[in-house]
Amino acid sequence: MFLNINGRTTIPIMLVWGFLGLLLVKVVYPPVSNLIERIPIKIGDRIYVVLVVLMALDMLVSWTAIIRQTLRHNNIPPFTPVGEFCDSYYNDDFLRHYFPNMEHPDKKP
Repeated sequence: MFLNINGRTTIPIMLVWGFLGLLLVKVVYPPVSNLIERIPIKIGDRIYVVLVVLMALDMLVSWTAIIRQTLRHNNIPPFTPVGEFCDSYYNDDFLRHYFPNMEHPDKKP
């Protein structure tokens, strides 16, 4: 395409994304920020804590499943009920679907 940058993007596409980012900051963000600022501090603090806990649990489950996948690829059987659960629910097909760009060092080209 015209003004191609290493096959990754083009200048016209960058300009469109730049315009959309500007539109987001100037038009969408101010009303959303006003709505958020109307939340009382006590309720906002509780929402914050709940969201942090949920994100931490999400990361813990993701990391556990990926670590178990690595152990599985190294032929190490599960030695806890958590490992057995990961093997049955977070199998390779599941993880390949949700982490399509993840590469394993044991994967041959």
